[in-house]
Amino acid sequence: VGSRADWMPINVFYLGESWGFRPPWHYRIVETFAAIPWPTLLLIPIGIYTGTRGLWRQFRGRTISNWPLALGITGLVFTWAVGLLPNTPNHDVSRQFVFVFVSVALIAVGSADAVMKATRGRLRAVVATLLVLLCSLSFWISIRTEPLGLGYRSEWLGGIEGARERGFQVSYWGEVIDSSMLLAVDSLRHPDGTEPY
Repeated sequence: VGSRADWMPINVFYLGESWGFRPPWHYRIVETFAAIPWPTLLLIPIGIYTGTRGLWRQFRGRTISNWPLALGITGLVFTWAVGLLPNTPNHDVSRQFVFVFVSVALIAVGSADAVMKATRGRLRAVVATLLVLLCSLSFWISIRTEPLGLGYRSEWLGGIEGARERGFQVSYWGEVIDSSMLLAVDSLRHPDGTEPY
């Protein structure tokens, strides 16, 4: 049977180059961060630092103090590690591994929880307000991009246009196909003048 790449050729446009079925090892990692709204992205380093710092100690003690962080970091590492296996599908931008965003959400929640536990008094109220604002902004960005959410690119890349300029594949699923495009395709003729269908 051979490799899936032999019978279903798929090219991935990534960092300004056209790759085959297997983009570079860092593809999943970069694509994950390229498809996360910037407010959520701010919480990820905090969560990863806080979670990994105490995770080993917690596993050894068989008690987990921050379940969202533990599950999120484990899921993120597992998802990225699977992408390194031979013949693992890595095309399709981030939709091929869309479940990674569950891990990202868990890390963001665990991060917010860790930050809240680390603050006291008036600072805690300020931090809580900032966290609610960040979560609200992430939610608003996600809602605003629909119905073209599959093509979302983070603002740190400059949105879809910035991602395109930086050599990222900006659309895979053909979200731009609408009734006007279908009508235009219907009006096309083969070179011999026959209908396309």
